[in-house]
Amino acid sequence: MGFRTVRARLAAVLTILAIFSAGVFVFVQSAAAAEGIFRGLTLCAEIIIPSLFVFMALCSFIIKSGAARILGNIFGPAVKLLFNLPKCAGPALLMSAAGGYPIGVRSAYELYKAGELSKLQAGRTALIAVNAGPAFIVGAVGEGMLLNRKSGFILLFAHLLSSLLLGIFSGIIWRRQDRAAGLYPKRLTVNPAASTPQNKRPASLMDSFV
Repeated sequence: MGFRTVRARLAAVLTILAIFSAGVFVFVQSAAAAEGIFRGLTLCAEIIIPSLFVFMALCSFIIKSGAARILGNIFGPAVKLLFNLPKCAGPALLMSAAGGYPIGVRSAYELYKAGELSKLQAGRTALIAVNAGPAFIVGAVGEGMLLNRKSGFILLFAHLLSSLLLGIFSGIIWRRQDRAAGLYPKRLTVNPAASTPQNKRPASLMDSFV
């Protein structure tokens, strides 16, 4: 029996045990389980679904109306400099910061369908757009779970900062990969000594004759 077979069977056994344990817990602690389910559905109905729906609709409108190009011109230079992504990826990252990673991934996919991003560029954009939305972090996690709105804002700042740092470091790696693949223009170095003529004098009549 190979190692992979043993590992697969062990994973199956652990999965069955986890499902059985969860079933036993729900049966024993039915009141707590019912309360947890009710709170989860309430948070989903009051915060998560409304925020996602609004930003999903806004995402499609921005991309299909051409407003993505305007936003790309505004945020494009920073996106190109920091993340080594096309300017049109700016709206996707902005929507991700405002609405969460489902909106960012959806925006990258819409830009890919519209021909604004290649498959590689859309994948890179989705890699950076990994933060959760403010409505979920501040509302659901901060106020709903931690019962502290300030903690929600701290978590939101941590999410946005981590996405920014991930994008910067990923941009450095992608720029090197593109240069190695010939997709990124290499910086040209010019030798002043070679480009500027030195020790040259106008040709005299004798020089022309010779």
